[in-house]
Order: sequence, then C-alpha cells, then structure tokens
Amino acid sequence: GLEIKDGHHRFNVAASLGLPVSYIVSNDSASISELVLSTNNWSMDDYLHSNARNGNKNYIAVRDYKERTGINTSQCVSMLGGELASSSNKSNSFKSGTYKICDNFYHAETVADLVEVLQLYGVYWANTSSVVASLSRIVSGGHADIEQFKQKIKSNASLITKKQNISLYADLWQEIYNRNTKGQRLQLTFLTNETIKDRQLFANKI
Repeated sequence: GLEIKDGHHRFNVAASLGLPVSYIVSNDSASISELVLSTNNWSMDDYLHSNARNGNKNYIAVRDYKERTGINTSQCVSMLGGELASSSNKSNSFKSGTYKICDNFYHAETVADLVEVLQLYGVYWANTSSVVASLSRIVSGGHADIEQFKQKIKSNASLITKKQNISLYADLWQEIYNRNTKGQRLQLTFLTNETIKDRQLFANKI
C-alpha cells in the first residue's frame, strides 16, 4: 500500500470532512525524517515516533527508555547515544534518521535507577532536565559509589528540594553524599567537573 510521506495533518482533516484528497505518487528514496528536516520544524518527539513506527530499533529503544523513566527525549537520545544528558551531539543524527544507540547502557541505566530511587522517596520531579543532567554528570564522572549514593538519598530525602540549575543540584548531591560520613569529605562536584573537562579536552585532541 501507499504511505503518506508529507501532509498527514491535511489528509486527516480532509478525511474527517469527507473531502477528496489529491496526491502525488513519489518514487524517491527520501525518508519522512529527511523531508520534514528540510521543510518543517518537527520536535524531537516527532522524529522519535516517526522512526519508531517505522521499526527502527534504535528509536524504539529510546521510546521505551523514555516511557519507562519519564526523562525528556533529548536527554534520552544523548545518554543512550553514549553522551552526557546535557549534550546535543546526537541531535542531528537523530533528526536525520541515522542515530545509533551505544553498546554500553551503564550510564543511561544508572541515571534511570537514581531517578527511580529519588522518586520512591518523594522527589517526584527527579526526571526533570536539571536533575537528570546533574545525575548524568555524577555517573559519568565515576567518583561516587552509586550504591552508597542511593543509601544517602534514602536517609536524607527530606533535605532534597528543587533547585534552579544543574550547578546547585551538583552541590546538593555532594552535601547529601557526604552527610554523616566520617573522615574526609569527597569533593564530588570538583572531581566530577575536572574529570569531564579532561575527557572533553582529550576527545577534542583526537
């Protein structure tokens, strides 16, 4: 059968009103995503659902992760693509239909796990962009013991309040992580920032 490449909205309106529909049969190989990219301003969700409906397993994985976690599409795309949640490096490939998920899901799944723990203990906004971005940096930095972090969240959930930006959440997580810990405090924010900065500098040299 034929597939609509462009004009879905016009087709649906015409069909609902019982109006005749004019169309042109196209034999070109351009994907729906490619056509839209050049003509319309689709959202990331539009690209997600279009490619997932067409059976692209990479987009289906993003859709399933998004539905499970409630994390916004752009951040799902970034983390499942092997980037920090705040990165936009995978945006163009996602829109063009060539996006690929990475082989290692540890980062994305660990962030999802932390979001779930936070929500379990009353932090219902844990899947909002600033929280997710701050958690993504901690996981990527690799300096925090994740199981210990979960326990600290459980013990100190009442201290977790909404913050205005990623930086303030980073300071909050450092305070939570070090609370009631004997010995030297882990400078989690500084170490995380330095590790990510060094990694980016190294990547830029390659």
